[in-house]
Amino acid sequence: MKRQFQAEQISAAEKKGYFHIVLLADPHFPGRITSKKEEVLKRIATWEDVDFAVILGDLCEISGTPSEYKSAAHFLDMLQKPFFPISGNHDCFFSNYFSPASPSDREKKIQLFMETFQLPQMFDEIELPNQNLFFLSVDSLTSHYYTAISEPQLDWFEERLKKCKKPAIVFFHSPVFDEKFLKMAPFLENYTAQPYSRVTKIVRENPQINLWVSGHIHLAPTNPFFFHDSTFFEGRRLNLFNCDISGMSIFVGAGPSLENHGKFWTQSLFLYPDKAISRFFYHGTEQWIENWTRNFPLKNI
Repeated sequence: MKRQFQAEQISAAEKKGYFHIVLLADPHFPGRITSKKEEVLKRIATWEDVDFAVILGDLCEISGTPSEYKSAAHFLDMLQKPFFPISGNHDCFFSNYFSPASPSDREKKIQLFMETFQLPQMFDEIELPNQNLFFLSVDSLTSHYYTAISEPQLDWFEERLKKCKKPAIVFFHSPVFDEKFLKMAPFLENYTAQPYSRVTKIVRENPQINLWVSGHIHLAPTNPFFFHDSTFFEGRRLNLFNCDISGMSIFVGAGPSLENHGKFWTQSLFLYPDKAISRFFYHGTEQWIENWTRNFPLKNI
């Protein structure tokens, strides 16, 4: 499994002037339309300028069984790129489709996640020349929310942020919604990072967090909510949503009503010294969708 991102790769990316990060959300392996998932992964493998990919959670189809993890490892080997996997609710939260697993079972699933992808722990940080990247995972053993981060992981995150003076980009399974959206749609409590009060306090107190990159909500980029005000948190343009690559997306509205389909979009993040540019690739026509390109100035403290 090609997971490691080495110092020499950072040097090579510096020479070309940017880092190309492919964002893959909610593949739910093996899941539906496996042949199309294979096509997407093998196509990305041919992109020579990719530095690494981030798998934004829900690598497993339903509940993080050994067979699902075996399938996820098989599919991700097709990338032939370094990648950073982060866990989602379908990797370690459920015992069956919508029944929470016991603390002991969640712990076993988390251990299987680390063993499968050869991880020493469930969270990580990469210090690039101009940005710091944080990879957080769903790992609470007791929370009733789908996407909760454990207190020890949040302790680590806070301590690392204290030392981070460069622009920070966070990768996690779910977004951080502004409180006003939670009041309008209470069901979003299971679709925002938890524990909400502590996560939002950390974001609020650390303005060097420029982007929070997530999956989980299965919004198709053609959905009006994809580029909506919900990407903002307390006036900051923060959330970078990503569509699933499982063929189960929300095309209309913001409610949890999924439609099965065969369309695949992937988003790439291009990191330059002072900005991030996001671009979308539609695998149906094998073309970049230029009118969806966004430019994010990156600010430090």
